[in-house]
Formats: sequence, C-alpha cells, structure tokens
Amino acid sequence: NAVPWAEVWVDGQKKGEPPIANLSVPLGTRDVVFKHPEFGERPMSATVNAKTPTVLSVDFSKPSQP
Repeated sequence: NAVPWAEVWVDGQKKGEPPIANLSVPLGTRDVVFKHPEFGERPMSATVNAKTPTVLSVDFSKPSQP
C-alpha cells in the first residue's frame, strides 16, 4: 500500500500500483521500490517466505526512516 499512490517495483520490474494483492514473487530477499513522481522513491527490502504473507506500506507524507 502507498499513500498517496505510487508505482511498485520489485527487483527492477514494475508490478503496478497499490493496492496489490496476491502478487507472486520468488522466495528470498526482494528489493522493492515505491516510486512517486512528486515525492520521489522509497526503497525497501522484503524477505518473502512460503509461510506468511509479506505486507509493505509507505506513507510519503512522513519522512523516510533510515
């Protein structure tokens, strides 16, 4: 999820705009970037496993955390 909207990129490939549900990606550590034309980019890392869903959110109205 992203507030406001953003493009979602996983491992360098555009996956769409949130909300995105049931997106299949390979297991392991994935590089995720939320991109917004006005607010810039918010890179994140996510570890995907087969047991639990991975949920990421970004709020561009708040400063990014180191």
